[in-house]
Amino acid sequence: MILLGIVLVILFITITVINYKQSVVFYILLRFLLLDSFYLIDITPFPLISINRILLSILLIRTIAYLNSKKYINIWSFPLNNTILKFVALLFIVSLFAYGSIINSVLYLINIIFEQFFIMYVIWISLKNKQEVFQLLNYIYILFFFITVYGIFTWVFSTNPFIDFFSDTSRELIFVYDSEVRSGSNRIQSVFSHPIAFGGILSIIGTFVLNSIINYKTKLKLFLYCFWGIIVLNLILTNSRTPILAFIFSILIYFIGLIFSREKSKSIIILLSFIILLFFLSPIISKYSNTLYSAIYFYDDSYSTEVGGSTFSGRLIQIAIALEMFIKEPLFGYGLTHIRELILSRKSFGLLGAESFLIKMLINLGVIGSIGYIILFTKIIMEFKNFFDLKDKYYNSVLLVFLAIIPGYLFFIFATGDLDTFPYFFIFIGIGIRLKYIILNEN
Repeated sequence: MILLGIVLVILFITITVINYKQSVVFYILLRFLLLDSFYLIDITPFPLISINRILLSILLIRTIAYLNSKKYINIWSFPLNNTILKFVALLFIVSLFAYGSIINSVLYLINIIFEQFFIMYVIWISLKNKQEVFQLLNYIYILFFFITVYGIFTWVFSTNPFIDFFSDTSRELIFVYDSEVRSGSNRIQSVFSHPIAFGGILSIIGTFVLNSIINYKTKLKLFLYCFWGIIVLNLILTNSRTPILAFIFSILIYFIGLIFSREKSKSIIILLSFIILLFFLSPIISKYSNTLYSAIYFYDDSYSTEVGGSTFSGRLIQIAIALEMFIKEPLFGYGLTHIRELILSRKSFGLLGAESFLIKMLINLGVIGSIGYIILFTKIIMEFKNFFDLKDKYYNSVLLVFLAIIPGYLFFIFATGDLDTFPYFFIFIGIGIRLKYIILNEN
């Protein structure tokens, strides 16, 4: 693993020196494959020096050099600048009042800036026109086609060589579920650290591919239909309720947007196609029926008990613990890493495997930190709310997808937690914002 990491770092340095834009594209594609357990140095108790952090550091240095050589680029024109500054300021205040380690809380905030926000700035700087944006999206489509095909491979053969190779570390950074049986069926995770995380990203990709099927005139329609079917199949095979619901939620928002933009007939046709697809997948779905029922009847613990995993009542217990702690420190919370510190110190077994971003808001963030996230997501939604103002229907529909995935993703993190998917989410948001302003400038 270390040798592979060294080769990858040398290759990335070479690409960044030759072509900055290509290094950005290469990193974004690689990010979907870079597990946190892919390390260069692993010495306990020091932080893991992952390949992802090394590549990001290289990209940061190259970005600074690029900005110095291209003085006409105004990085301060990025639309989320003020929002991100407010977000960082509020979370920094929370960190200063952290229980336990203030340093850990501040370092966690730096990690948020580095791994989540930095990539949006890089996209803003490097992509200059619509062709480059759509080329990147097409590369992501191709990558996920192979990721989803590999997911089916792991399900058919009940093995995952990729995960087995990168789980070779003493730290619990990957949850290996391929051999686990839930309700009599395997769970797949493809190249991701967790089946639910894999499903969460698929709910985003699936919405993009659906829009391409509806609005993109191409000879590859059959391929897109097959690709979308493979995505839906992978979602079901993750055997996780939350991603399925997040996917349905995003699609519903998307269809509502199409109706408002006077695309009613297409909405109905695609909805019927979705139902027909489920019919043909019914022999496979029948094996996962308990999971699907538990997704629909999430409030009924009888389905969750049959399926396994968390129950609605179990989550209510965790929220009750979080509320009790929130009442004691409502304003500043306990610090950005407090839940993790509690679990590691074995002081709160009730929060073990804590699910829902709401628990993190109540305990870690308090009112001040929660306001930071509310401001951030409100601003992101506002960036895409007027998707139908553009003259071109196709570009309208693409921006509608970016709008639709936001509430779907919010549902995902509040139902299950972010599961380290924020970096992937902000990649898509960065692409969407860049595309919007390129189109506005052209018009």
